[in-house]
Formats: sequence, structure tokens, C-alpha cells
Amino acid sequence: MPKVSFADITVEWEALIRAVDESPDLTASGAHRDALAAKLERIRELKAMQMAARATKQVCTQQLRHELGEAKMLAVQLRSSIRSFIDPRNERLVRYKMAPIRKGPRRAAGAAGAAADTPTAPAGPAEPPALAGTGEPPADTD
Repeated sequence: MPKVSFADITVEWEALIRAVDESPDLTASGAHRDALAAKLERIRELKAMQMAARATKQVCTQQLRHELGEAKMLAVQLRSSIRSFIDPRNERLVRYKMAPIRKGPRRAAGAAGAAADTPTAPAGPAEPPALAGTGEPPADTD
């Protein structure tokens, strides 16, 4: 069943009401015509309310997003104020759901220094010392 738009339905009903109005021999259908006309008017009112509600919803959504953005900035400022008042290292910050600055784990003195001093091997294939810098390929010795 194809989907029929709101505008198509209302245009069809308006045409039906006009056609009944233009036909003098359909006076017996006047009660049904009046009921349809009243219902069509109520439908138009509801559609207008729906459109107004949609516009109101969009305005409310925009205002809500704006207020949420401002509230986030105020929360950042409040946390910064608390952190500076208490001390960034104080464990009381946990009460305000903020992580204090803590000391990191201690490293072994020999392991950290030895790893940094170890040289790395070159990535490409090594040339024999006799041909280094000449650009010639090594000769086959087979």
C-alpha cells in the first residue's frame, strides 16, 4: 500500500467537500459533509500544533546544548579552582572525583641507563669493507 502524504489527503477531502457544495441534489449528505469539514478543521489545528511543537523542540534543543556547553566550562573552572586551593598532590581531590598527582613507579638504576646506551644496528644490508663507498656491487666468488 503506497504511503499518502498529509497534503494529498487534505487536498482530496477539500475537493470532496467543494464537490458536495456544488451539487444541489446531495443535500441529504449535508450531515456527513459537515462532520468531515469539522474533522478537517480539527486536523488542520492539530497539524499547526505539531509544527509549533517541532519548532519549540528545536529551540529547546539549541538552548539546552548552549547551556550544557556553558555548564561544562563552569565545571572545568570549578575543578581548576578546587585543585589550586587544595593542592594538585593532595589525596582530598579524590572526594571531588579528581586524580591527584602521584609519584610514578621507581625504575631500577641499572636497567634504565643500560637500555639507553645500547647502539642500534643499521637497517640496510652491510657492504664489505673493501667495497664500501665505491658503489660497485660485490663480485660473485662462486
